Order: sequence, then structure tokens, then C-alpha cells
Amino acid sequence: MTALVHLHTGPDGALLLLFTLSTVFNLAIVAGYFAIPFTTLPQLVPWRSPCPNDQRFYRFVRVSGVLFFATCGIHHVSSALSRDHAVSVGLVVNDGIQAVAVWCFLLGFATIVRRVARRRARGLGCPEVDR
Repeated sequence: MTALVHLHTGPDGALLLLFTLSTVFNLAIVAGYFAIPFTTLPQLVPWRSPCPNDQRFYRFVRVSGVLFFATCGIHHVSSALSRDHAVSVGLVVNDGIQAVAVWCFLLGFATIVRRVARRRARGLGCPEVDR
């Protein structure tokens, strides 16, 4: 682990920096992907449909979402832990953007859900729409 944080100068140091950034970004992506099925997905697709005829479809969509995010997370775990994968500046930049984006999405969605719940609790609608 100390090799990951001890950076050298020169081409080897730059490569080590890319691998370190790739590992950190991939682990952030993994955490975000594994959080989505427990935080966001239940808000988007509930286990129980309001219409009994759609019950199986709702479960199918929910399970598909869980599998999608879980397998995306597993892919990024392998990228984070493998030293055999190719790494480039472009790939690390992409991973960095993805790591930030997944957490902006999670936190932003949670904020929207809280705001809507507060407005509903107060009996308020959307001011832009209710005019």
C-alpha cells in the first residue's frame, strides 16, 4: 500500500500516479454503484406496483436495475484491484468524471426526494407549475 502513495518523479512516477488515481476513482465509482440499489432505485421503482397487474413487471425492472448497478460495480472493482489493465490519461479522466457524476447523482436525487417530501408534507405544490 505504501507503493501506491509514494510517488516518484519521472515516467514511472507518472504511471504510478495514473494507477493510483485510477484505483481511487474506481473505488469511488464502486461505492456509488453499490449505493444506488439501496438509495435511489427504491424511489424510482418500488417493489410493489400501485396496480396489481403490473406487480411482476415492477419486480423485473427493479431486479434488472440491481443487477445492472451491481455488475457495473463488480467491473470497477476489478479495474481498481487489477494492475494488468491498461491505463491512460483519458481513461483516468473518464473514471474521475464518472466518480464525481455518480455521487452528484446520488446526492442530487436524495435532495430532490427530500424537497418533494417536505413540500407535500406542507401541502404545497410546485410554485412554477401551480401559478
